[in-house]
Amino acid sequence: MVYFKAGKHNDAIIMLGQALHLDPNHALARQVLGEVYLLQRELKKAEMEFLKNILNNPDFAKTYYFLGKLYMDELLDYERATEYLAKYKLLDLNNSFGYLDDTNKRLKKLKELFKQDYNREETPKGKARELLY
Repeated sequence: MVYFKAGKHNDAIIMLGQALHLDPNHALARQVLGEVYLLQRELKKAEMEFLKNILNNPDFAKTYYFLGKLYMDELLDYERATEYLAKYKLLDLNNSFGYLDDTNKRLKKLKELFKQDYNREETPKGKARELLY
């Protein structure tokens, strides 16, 4: 965490890799590794770390927020963004991580985007539709 906060991302990746070698299911280490990759614009690596974290730690709310944000802002996959942001909202009812206001704003924006697309007959499918409507 010290390397991450100091902006020494390459050192952080090495240290986090060592920590995950000892405990591959360590939620915080995997989360921070995903965040480092996101900061370095290594989006697919970030996505992979976040997805691994959800697989191994399905109740770690923070990962759902970052994955939803990644899908919304960078990968432009609004259906997945909706799914993961809505899951974050369900898991972090007490706003432990402080992302609830941003999550609500993002979900509202996604709903607006889907309404605009509705006029072009590109409606959300599956879970995204259920979560927003």
